[in-house]
Amino acid sequence: CPFSYWCGHVARMEAPSDDVGLYDKKIQGTLMHATWKGVWERYLSHFEGEASSLHDLLLSSWDSEMSRLSVEYPFISDARFAAPIAKIRGMMLGVAEEQDKAEMRAFEAGFVRVGAEFERSLPEYRLTNLSFFGKADRIDLWQTPDSLAAVIVDYKLGNSGWYGDSLQLAAYAAIMRDAASKGDDIPRVVGYCYVGHADQKARGAWSPEIRQIYKATQRGRVDDLEERIAEAAKAMNEMDSALPNGIFTANYESNACVRCSYQAICRRSERFGARSSEEVESDDGTDDESDD
Repeated sequence: CPFSYWCGHVARMEAPSDDVGLYDKKIQGTLMHATWKGVWERYLSHFEGEASSLHDLLLSSWDSEMSRLSVEYPFISDARFAAPIAKIRGMMLGVAEEQDKAEMRAFEAGFVRVGAEFERSLPEYRLTNLSFFGKADRIDLWQTPDSLAAVIVDYKLGNSGWYGDSLQLAAYAAIMRDAASKGDDIPRVVGYCYVGHADQKARGAWSPEIRQIYKATQRGRVDDLEERIAEAAKAMNEMDSALPNGIFTANYESNACVRCSYQAICRRSERFGARSSEEVESDDGTDDESDD
């Protein structure tokens, strides 16, 4: 949202702290991301040895992962955090089962997983006035008949359906394609998806060749990958153009509005009504745009 950018980076307004103690969702998200990285690295190491499922690896390595991570995140050993950790564990085990199904669909379709990259920093996307940066949670690498292909994956604590209109990963795809066109050694981007832990589903856009791996059914809305990437590139260019003109229009259609620190001053609620982040978090996200 251009207005949000203006508030934080031009006017330099200090956003209120999101720290609410042990139940801070940012802390829980950090724990989830770090655990997935460790489990996936173990999973990929089994490619040349004894096969194992993500679900079984997560189950068997949970205690060791918590012990390893407690060095960097001491709150893990705090008994008061036991309930949130147990909830995260349950959601992750459900997601692991779905990811195992996706791995099986890939195998049956003849796709070869080359590997995956974790927490990869993307190349700088420099425009006239702004530069854009990003870091991908996971990039799946597949060998297709034509070339090495990449799918960008982002983990979310909430429901996948809530991120259907987000341009975050479409922008990542645009950045990677731009870098590849300039000679960087970057695989061809053939899709992206948000993996929601609350509903244990994936929502995103893929090329037809790879969609069958990540999307189990053909129901619901199908986002066009090329259209979404073009839309994200257009949005970044519009923000770049707005900077010298001093025009930072609020994007009232953004799903990020409910979590925006500046929603009290953009006056969106006067036009559309207010909706709290708590209401959004409680959504089941199971409309007809999501999979079973």
